[in-house]
Amino acid sequence: DNKFENFQIKNNPYYREIRISYPNFATKLKIKFEKYPILPSFSFSRSLSRIITEKRFNEEEIIKNWDIENPPHVLEIIEIICEIVSKQVKLEPLKENSQYLVLNNVSVGEAINNLSFKIHRGKSIGIMYDEEYLNNADHRLDLLNLFENIAGSQLDFSGSIEIFGNSIKSLSKEEKEKIFLLPPAYDSVITNMKVKKAIQYKINLNERYKERKNVFNAILKNAGLSQSIDEIIEDLISDTTYKFNRKKQFLKNVLEETGMLNKKNKKFSELTPLEYLLFSIARALIQAPTIIMFSIPYGILGKLEYEKFNNYMDKIKQEFHVIMIFHGSEEIASNCDQILTITKIASKIGSFKDYIKDLPQYGEILTIELNDPEEFLIRKLKEMEEIEVIIEERKNEKYKIFLKSNTNNVIVKITELFGPRLQCFKKSTASIGEYLEFVENK
Repeated sequence: DNKFENFQIKNNPYYREIRISYPNFATKLKIKFEKYPILPSFSFSRSLSRIITEKRFNEEEIIKNWDIENPPHVLEIIEIICEIVSKQVKLEPLKENSQYLVLNNVSVGEAINNLSFKIHRGKSIGIMYDEEYLNNADHRLDLLNLFENIAGSQLDFSGSIEIFGNSIKSLSKEEKEKIFLLPPAYDSVITNMKVKKAIQYKINLNERYKERKNVFNAILKNAGLSQSIDEIIEDLISDTTYKFNRKKQFLKNVLEETGMLNKKNKKFSELTPLEYLLFSIARALIQAPTIIMFSIPYGILGKLEYEKFNNYMDKIKQEFHVIMIFHGSEEIASNCDQILTITKIASKIGSFKDYIKDLPQYGEILTIELNDPEEFLIRKLKEMEEIEVIIEERKNEKYKIFLKSNTNNVIVKITELFGPRLQCFKKSTASIGEYLEFVENK
């Protein structure tokens, strides 16, 4: 999916929404291929239909000569649609990384070295770092500097940063304004405003909508794709109804997806730290962002709020086609599509499964608790060949063990070694935090 976004509809893997994003506009279609290799069904959005109609697309050779015995791959069809759109609007074909934020060997400050990752529109990265190593303000500042370099507000890094196929150094002011580092400094005027008013302060949604529409119309006009009389009349009607309906529905959707709908009548000054962060995200969303970045202060989320917050983030990145990058606790970071860990040894990025694969025995951990063991028994435990890493959690009492070989065999040996001094043991799968512990103690 290098050139487009691709989402399931109603949790159906055979019913997808495809969104194709260009620098100044986006268009989409729905494709249903439950009966593949029978010809899939297509539903074009209004904007796509202005570029190529479904009737015209059905005349394309790949569709007209559909061979049920040797059908083309669904992705091949979408690639052809991308090519048709580019050709029809007389734009360059979409670049290979046109939907990605790409960092290649980026170093910022002391803590972030040779960082490389690639993240698609509509996906998220959660950042975690080893607290013992990065426990001073300078290293936290490095993380802020990384965000600012991605946003283009400073260019103090080595390596390369590309946003949707273009170097960060070549981005226009308008493109940089779509990258948000939250929370920003707010005008004191909004202090006593209610959320529903503060969220729109100095943001004219009607003008932004008209501007986007005018840019799209200009692209079509330059390509010789003029509007029909019916479309012109429909636009005149929609200009009026937008002010009353579309704007209202859009704001409601933003507030709902960020969990702020039932807070809309609350004063800005009365927001809790978590609500303040969600307000900042909501305010960014109404400005059509491409990337949103922020740090979640420790302690503002209770145990019962993690799942709710994660659900908000999952909906936001897909609904608003935005890349989300945030630093937070393990409960938040491990829910992301990719997890970036920063340690004194190296930076690493991958999915949760990628991290677990890097651990011995696929991340299986043995935790044991002992009752007043003698020192020579502890030495024998640490000398066991089957143990990769052993971490003392409570002196001479509790140990976390990463094993090289079969856990059950080691349990037998430990039981024989400690006898009645072994109070209990527990097997578990490592978390991302425990992966960091493993790396630091290896």
